[in-house]
Amino acid sequence: MKHIFDVTVVGSSKALYQVRIGLGEGGLVMTCTCPFGLSGRGKRSLCKHRRSLLERDFIGLSVDGVESRRLDAWLDGHSAQVQAFLGAAAPTATAVPTPIRCATAPVRTVKVAPRRSAMRNLGVAACIDIETTGLAAQRDAVIEVAVGLFTYDRSSAEILGIHEIYSSLEEPSIPIPSEASAVNSISNDLCAGKAIDWDNVRRMITRADLLVAHNAEFERRFLSPIPGLIDGKLLLCTQHIPNWAGAGKKPSRRLEDLSSRYGVAHLAHRAFGDVIATISLLRLKSPTTGAPYFREILERAGQGSLLFPKRN
Repeated sequence: MKHIFDVTVVGSSKALYQVRIGLGEGGLVMTCTCPFGLSGRGKRSLCKHRRSLLERDFIGLSVDGVESRRLDAWLDGHSAQVQAFLGAAAPTATAVPTPIRCATAPVRTVKVAPRRSAMRNLGVAACIDIETTGLAAQRDAVIEVAVGLFTYDRSSAEILGIHEIYSSLEEPSIPIPSEASAVNSISNDLCAGKAIDWDNVRRMITRADLLVAHNAEFERRFLSPIPGLIDGKLLLCTQHIPNWAGAGKKPSRRLEDLSSRYGVAHLAHRAFGDVIATISLLRLKSPTTGAPYFREILERAGQGSLLFPKRN
């Protein structure tokens, strides 16, 4: 077999499986080291890992842009062989898609979206949240950050899944006031010796088409002074842009209240929990428009303006 790609798969039993794809004399050749792939039946038909790769169910693929485009282009260039291989292989039982990671990239936690026939018209956005020692950016410090990269369909505004998330605490240069700890449950002992990898945060933000945060003005005040972090990046406020449906004349737009209203699990006042809750809310469909709430974010992003609305 002429070797083309090696892909590492996280198995359901926490084992790492290896999928190999290439060309042989008879066309496309694929192997997988999962138990089914090594069995006699698995050598005659497809396991879920090989099928997911061929059907481009790798939105959560943790791989740099060049390698991802190379793999996608290779599948495009060998579409006849791929279709012939899929047609010849007996279908296996339907299974939950498994996160796939490319062996050439760092291993990261990823989520794979529902199976799709092709990756087209997709975008990447980032959601960021911080916890601090107080409200004044001039004297207070960031003690926790979380940033999540998620894939979305530019046409439908459907959020397909979070494919990378980073979260870290940081020991501040000033003591954490008890008032702040009472809100976010972050203590001086919890942050001791911890440091945020701002280069990694910067890398993730750079990959995104746009950046969102709930009450984004707060993030902007603390993050703008960090060189090259959000400079020139479109940062949109999820607290104000979507027309969040709810009972009452002016229903609360606080993240914990929105999460409770829509039944979204939420670890409040922790950066990781706030990022997960924000993305989960944006992927819900508005009862008014029938489209994901994220569509309103994209529509505002199309105007190319930063938006930090003043509260009424």
